[in-house]
Amino acid sequence: MNKGQFVHENLRRERITISEVMAALRENGLISVDEAQWVILETDATFSVIKKGERDFSKAEFDAVPAWQQSD
Repeated sequence: MNKGQFVHENLRRERITISEVMAALRENGLISVDEAQWVILETDATFSVIKKGERDFSKAEFDAVPAWQQSD
């Protein structure tokens, strides 16, 4: 997910279902996709969930993250 929106191309490429992402959200105490800034598939196949407003990531370095797409 990027800024609360599913990135369907990335889901397809990594063979991840929306149900799996929703489970990761619930595991992190979120009940809606609107509450998530990002959900990131890590190299160990776990999900990192970043909540909206949790931190300012505007200067974060994501260029090295495969398939990262910056959307403004």
